Amino acid sequence: MEHLKRILFLFIALTAVFVFIVEEGVHITSIWNISPLMIAALLTSLLKGLNGRARSASIGYIACSIMSVGFFHLAWLYDWGRIASGSSTASMMFMVLPILTVLIGIMGSIVGMIFL
Repeated sequence: MEHLKRILFLFIALTAVFVFIVEEGVHITSIWNISPLMIAALLTSLLKGLNGRARSASIGYIACSIMSVGFFHLAWLYDWGRIASGSSTASMMFMVLPILTVLIGIMGSIVGMIFL
C-alpha cells in the first residue's frame, strides 16, 4: 500500500508542477486549478485506513482527477481544436475546470467502486 501511495503522490505532484508551468507560475488561478489534486492528495493520504470499496472509489477519483487536469492543460498548451485561441473567452475554461474535474473524479469514484 505504501508503494501505491508514493506513486500516486508522485503523479499528483508532477501534474501540479505541470499546471504551474503551463499557467506560468504559482498564483490564485493555478492554485484554484490544482484544488482537485489537493483533494486527491488528501484521499491518497487516507488510503491505508479505508476498506476495499472506499479504497477503490478513492483510487478512481484520484486517477480521473489527475488525468482530467493533465488533459485539459495539455489541450490548452498545444491548442488542440483551437481551445486556447478560438475565442476571447477561451481562458474562462480555467474558472470552471476544478468543478468539472471534481465531477469527473466523482464519476471515476463510482466506476472504481463498482468495477475495482
